[in-house]
Amino acid sequence: MEITMKTVQKLFFAIIIVVLATCAGCGTQPSSVNSVGASLSFPMTVTDALGNEISLSKQPVRIISLALTTDEILAAVADKSAIYGLSTYSDDKFYSNIVDFSATIPHKFTGKDLEKIIQAKPDLLLTSDWVDARDLARLRAVGIPVFTFKLPDTIDDIRKLIQTVGVLTGNNTRATGVITELNRRLKAVSTATETIPADNRLNAIMTDNLFYVFGTNALSAQLFTVANINNLAAKMGVTNVDNVSKERIVAANPQAIFVSAYSAEENSNPLDIYLKDKSFANVTAIKTNRVFVISSPHMTSASQFIALGAEDIARCAYPAAGIK
Repeated sequence: MEITMKTVQKLFFAIIIVVLATCAGCGTQPSSVNSVGASLSFPMTVTDALGNEISLSKQPVRIISLALTTDEILAAVADKSAIYGLSTYSDDKFYSNIVDFSATIPHKFTGKDLEKIIQAKPDLLLTSDWVDARDLARLRAVGIPVFTFKLPDTIDDIRKLIQTVGVLTGNNTRATGVITELNRRLKAVSTATETIPADNRLNAIMTDNLFYVFGTNALSAQLFTVANINNLAAKMGVTNVDNVSKERIVAANPQAIFVSAYSAEENSNPLDIYLKDKSFANVTAIKTNRVFVISSPHMTSASQFIALGAEDIARCAYPAAGIK
């Protein structure tokens, strides 16, 4: 079987989703992971997720981000002139919520672009804890301030990370505004859908075209909680993210199925995997036409854009709720 680049990208994305869902069980992290515990002015010394101290003598003006999460947060929090480079995923429409913004930032990096990063001489490098620790150590050894964050496990973790990025970049007030807007949008979804009687709330699953199902511990599945949708993943024995069989989906008999739209990269219609497969013919979601494609960048976001996922899901699940 020929393995295309698109297939490799999809499989990599599926791995990242699993990492996002399972990091909560990876051990105890320092208490300052996403709460830097520093003053709101420079100079400051901060402690990252790996317990490393980073000293910032002044407000950074040459920032590089190696993770899509901080790419998206920086786009809202930092001065554009201070953003030297973003991750290579920032301009990929299947993953990123900031494609247009990313196009205006000329430099893109991966965690393996050590020489390029060293040559760029950033005064702040933001990276997630899945980047090779040896590579990060090499960057620190040449004097680059590297702040490593833990990928958010919860929506509250996202809030804390936004505030942390605000502190590190000297934009604490702007970060607070981003969090306020995130809270407002999530609250609007929750308020609009909590009036749905308990007996009328949908029993659903969140999945993709590779049959990965998002359990209750997965960050993305928390959107169901916000939108007052019952997640059937527990009934299927899924707590984080798991690749399940068609038989398990049929046995769960969801009333609605929410499909990540990144599957569209190799399928003209992501819904076809369910709608054209006769083995799903008797599933309630199929019979009632409640299989919904949700924007992948919205549904799998680990930044403030997660609010868009909550809105998308609520609109599909409860059209009468009037989600704007």
